[in-house]
Amino acid sequence: MALVMTTSGVAAKTIRTGTVTLELTDLTKAVTFAVAMPNANYRLLLERTGNASTVLWVTSKTASGFTLNATIGISETVGYYAIED
Repeated sequence: MALVMTTSGVAAKTIRTGTVTLELTDLTKAVTFAVAMPNANYRLLLERTGNASTVLWVTSKTASGFTLNATIGISETVGYYAIED
C-alpha cells in the first residue's frame, strides 16, 4: 500500500506497508515494494506474530525494497512499515 502522510507545517512522508511470509527454509527473503520509495533513506518497522526468540534484521535497503534476514528458519508472516526519512 502506498500512503503519503502530511500534517500542518510538516513535509509529507512516503509510507509503504505490506507483509512478507517466511518459510522454514528462508534465512533471507527479498521484499519488493509495489511502488518504489523516493530513495533508500527510510526506516522500517517490523510487526511480528510468531517466535519472538528469532532475531530478524534488514539489509540491502534500496528504493525498490529490502532484504529480511532471520537467525533461523521460521514459518511466520511479518508485517512491515517503511517510512521515508
